[in-house]
Amino acid sequence: MPPLLLRSGFWCALLALLVASPVFAADEELIRLLEEKGYLTQKEANQILADKGGDFTFKPNTPRTEELSVGVMMQFQYNYIQGTNDGGPNPTTRNNFLLNRAYLILEGKLGDGFGGIIVPNFGDGTVRLDHAYLYKMIENPDVSIYAGLRKVRFAKEEYYDTEKLLTVNRSNVTNYWGNDTGTEDEVPEGTEANGSMGFAAQHMGLFADYQIDDNVGLEFSLVNGYASYLPSNNFQNRIGAYFQVRTAWDLADPKEEKLRLEAGLNTGFQPAGNSYWQPTVSGGAVSASNLYIGYSPSDSSSIGLNPYLVFQWEDLTVSTEFLLNWVEHSQLYDNSQLLASQAGATPGSGTAMPLGIIVTPSYRFDEDFEVVFQYAFLNTDGRGVQIDSTVPNAPGVGRLFFNEAQSFYLGFNWYILGEDLKLQIGYNYLNYTGRYMVPTDAVLTPVTPGDGNGGFGGPGYSIHAIRTQLQIIF
Repeated sequence: MPPLLLRSGFWCALLALLVASPVFAADEELIRLLEEKGYLTQKEANQILADKGGDFTFKPNTPRTEELSVGVMMQFQYNYIQGTNDGGPNPTTRNNFLLNRAYLILEGKLGDGFGGIIVPNFGDGTVRLDHAYLYKMIENPDVSIYAGLRKVRFAKEEYYDTEKLLTVNRSNVTNYWGNDTGTEDEVPEGTEANGSMGFAAQHMGLFADYQIDDNVGLEFSLVNGYASYLPSNNFQNRIGAYFQVRTAWDLADPKEEKLRLEAGLNTGFQPAGNSYWQPTVSGGAVSASNLYIGYSPSDSSSIGLNPYLVFQWEDLTVSTEFLLNWVEHSQLYDNSQLLASQAGATPGSGTAMPLGIIVTPSYRFDEDFEVVFQYAFLNTDGRGVQIDSTVPNAPGVGRLFFNEAQSFYLGFNWYILGEDLKLQIGYNYLNYTGRYMVPTDAVLTPVTPGDGNGGFGGPGYSIHAIRTQLQIIF
């Protein structure tokens, strides 16, 4: 048989059979042989294997179960992190290994589009839920409905698939919007609030996604008005709402040139999104170890706006997003409010409008290698941000608040087996400025404007972090 006929006949038929059936170990050997003989490129072979995956059989809990699947994602990290305190002694350097994430991914399908997924995370020494929801998929129209614990569509870097992150960790700006605050009502009495927004990330509630056509989609959610990975939040009885509109366009023929533009707008409303700030000073007595500087009534609201843009041209990708929130009664007390608190009053905190910017250009070369840069900027407008709650595994900085922060990241990714086996190395420099000065003694001493107390005029803090992460998915 002529080689050309062999290539176009037998091998094409064999490839069609492979694509239509599950890929087992012997099939993978055959695909690699075809690659070695030149009948498949490396990219084509990898794509076939990635598309198929393996088949697993489980005993279902009910005979109505049509499909059960299990998966694992683990991220093993090495961290070397130094802190530089411009206003005091430096903290102990972090030099350690850790299991950043350990996901067990369980999914079941009952048929007719009904199913459920639960994703516990066994990393960082605790067990907590990352996702846990029921779903219903409808083909026409293209609608997906979810009920349970899921990430709302706000802060794109936050809800972007964790295994596909270009940086080793999410930026400090994203963590500021996404991390829950550790409120006194949520955790045992005496635990300190960390100042993060608790606006994005996991919420418990109802979600509906509608893909209008190939280019335009919408998502709407009604959720508990406070971010938390906890299955229940009985301390918070207000319902929040989030809405997303998104577009994606191929600006050139994908067969000739990859030129793609994605854009979207995320919005959200939490009717009691800032209720974690508490009255702190009464009659001059204050506990320095558990100091809540500010006062917010239980109905303090928060409204957020988050436009984003992703541009891709061949192997170059640039993503950028802007985050802005209006947060009622959220500014830390200034001098005059501290003095009023000393006299026994509880003045309401001022409204803050924290804003953040994240720009992430990346370039992928030779299919398996990628270089990434990221710049992130945060201005809290007097609300304050903590290092410990926005920098994973940060040195023991203590409960310090700052008004602004910047982050510079430079990293390298090696896709050994695509996302299934990926090595990431990154250097991150973070600079926090405008330290909030608070009293350190047991009794609040009256202060005069300009001496630093009750304001953001204190010294800065910087972090140098080198992180290496190995990710495996199976």
